[in-house]
Amino acid sequence: MTPRAIGSPAELAAAMKTPWEASEQQWAAITAPLTPAVVVAGAGSGKTTLMAARVVYLVLTGQVRPEEVLGLTFTTKAASELRTRIREALRDAGALDEVADDGEDVLEPTVATYNAYAAALLTDHGLRIGHEPDTRVITDAARYQLGARVVDRYTGEIVLLSDEDDPQLRWRFTDKMADVTSVVRPNSALPGTPSYSLFDLSGRVKLNSALTLRAGITNLFDKKPPLVAGSFSGTSPGTFDVEGRSFFVGVRANF
Repeated sequence: MTPRAIGSPAELAAAMKTPWEASEQQWAAITAPLTPAVVVAGAGSGKTTLMAARVVYLVLTGQVRPEEVLGLTFTTKAASELRTRIREALRDAGALDEVADDGEDVLEPTVATYNAYAAALLTDHGLRIGHEPDTRVITDAARYQLGARVVDRYTGEIVLLSDEDDPQLRWRFTDKMADVTSVVRPNSALPGTPSYSLFDLSGRVKLNSALTLRAGITNLFDKKPPLVAGSFSGTSPGTFDVEGRSFFVGVRANF
């Protein structure tokens, strides 16, 4: 395919055969150079459409070939949607071949979840680091199953925060952080997050030589997570507690 110049959102819309035209900010993201960049966008802002338009722009202008594009997402649903949108956008723009009658594979962008792509890399190149091709990346469900199995089969004494029966108070502290956009734009106006503290209360009581009762409260004061600008959920579940106060009770029996 011969590269062509696309100098405006209207020209890109015409090439994609769509009435949608990018805004000024979206056009800046679409035409950004091939260097690392961070784009912050909230829910419903058209991220999938923008990523498809970005791929079409790069392919039509000859900066990349379709098979050189890699898109990674967290969920299978998001990966399927992004893959479909990119494929349809490229075909509408005449930048992607139709499936041949002889079944020959069409070279197109790779779009997958992080786990699926990592598993594919391990299958294709695992021998380079000493792993057989049938080695698999552990899934979240398998990880929890293995953890539960280890705890269930452990026969020794499980010590919590202390060997004492007195209640224990744990302080969890996260220092203040600048917004992620400040990494590439030091003058970013988006606010960061303030320092964040959580307290957990726990304790255990040895009822007799065979039974030990343990209980506790996590997030004792039911502290709400801070707002994280530009995040899909409004905060960062991997960093801050989004569940709120919770309680646990357990009994350990020795036979």
